Amino acid sequence: TELVETEWEDSDFKSILETKFFFVFYQYEGKNLVLRKVKFWNMPYSDIQEAKIVWDKMIKTLLKGKIIQEVTTAGRRKTFFPKKTENRVSHVRPHAKNSLDTYPLPIADKLTGVSEYTKQCFWFNASYVKSSIYEDSKISTKPYPSDTKDYLIAADPERNYGKQQSLEFED
Repeated sequence: TELVETEWEDSDFKSILETKFFFVFYQYEGKNLVLRKVKFWNMPYSDIQEAKIVWDKMIKTLLKGKIIQEVTTAGRRKTFFPKKTENRVSHVRPHAKNSLDTYPLPIADKLTGVSEYTKQCFWFNASYVKSSIYEDSKISTKPYPSDTKDYLIAADPERNYGKQQSLEFED
């Protein structure tokens, strides 16, 4: 509900995107964890505007009450939330402790009638991290790790963000 009541200019997502990031890239070689690259990085304005498209779609989806597209026979819910195939920069995906870790919906879902939904979060696409951050450098490095991950960029305000976190999930 808080998300739909916030203007883009005042959003946590925009604020986070406008900060300086510190990326640490590492990869396993056998059992050894090898540091590949570290980089301070600021997101270009044009990419922030592209990420805003994801934010706008998320707001519209929530306000329409069209959250769940279908429920599979296995009970998996497919949503109308922005997917990584729809935007070069970011997408939305779950960021909850478990299925009971939910936010209230501003409007009940039209398909299922549920009034709360598993917590979601904005993420950088792994392909964006690779092409715009990892490879965009004059520093010679080994190839980008083949096991690309999506990177968390905005999260649940109830969690402790006084220290930096790194959360990764495979595609």
